Amino acid sequence: MTRRASLLMGLALLRPPHARAEQRTLDLAVSLRDHEDRPLAEEPLRIVLGTTADWRDANAGLRLRTDAQGLASWSGSVARQTRLKRFTSNYLDTLLSLPQRVDWLQVAVELPFLGVPCLYTTELDWFAAQGTSAQSTAGSWWADERGQFTLGAEAVGRPERAGGWRLPLPAWRHLVFTRLGHTLDASLMPSDAGPASAAGGPPRWRVALRIRRDAPPVRR
Repeated sequence: MTRRASLLMGLALLRPPHARAEQRTLDLAVSLRDHEDRPLAEEPLRIVLGTTADWRDANAGLRLRTDAQGLASWSGSVARQTRLKRFTSNYLDTLLSLPQRVDWLQVAVELPFLGVPCLYTTELDWFAAQGTSAQSTAGSWWADERGQFTLGAEAVGRPERAGGWRLPLPAWRHLVFTRLGHTLDASLMPSDAGPASAAGGPPRWRVALRIRRDAPPVRR
């Protein structure tokens, strides 16, 4: 064996094997209700869990349907994702807290708005040190010419000050909307107190997703 071949073999032995993304078991519970808190029965839902390469595709994710109580559920596995995030419950936390490694999950739900499919997204973080989850970075997306949900609404002024959004749809560009059809409220929590996995995360998670459908828009 030549010296070069021996060197290459040694490097191959030292190189770690390709690491597969750790999977985590997830229990998803969905509730869909209208603006008067009435359950919306037999409603189709498409839900995408995580930020896989195809999460914006029209065929990505799970297809569920609500029951007579406006509820739907799913159990399976998704890739575990973590990131560095600062816990900020008040102004002092914003100034003094340091970023910590948190489990996080993006949840996307396709629902109709004005008869057009819209992909609503929100991000969930689990702060183990504080024993709580936080929800942030909500977005609403419409399909582009390739059928991928990449077109976001354009903010007009400040929504809390009589502002709103313009939709990226030619038929509605002349109008400003104060609401975008649905509101998502969600949480990410460990579902039991079992032993942590080798990578440090709980063995099973649960996501509670509550969706509220706004009243139909009124033109003023």
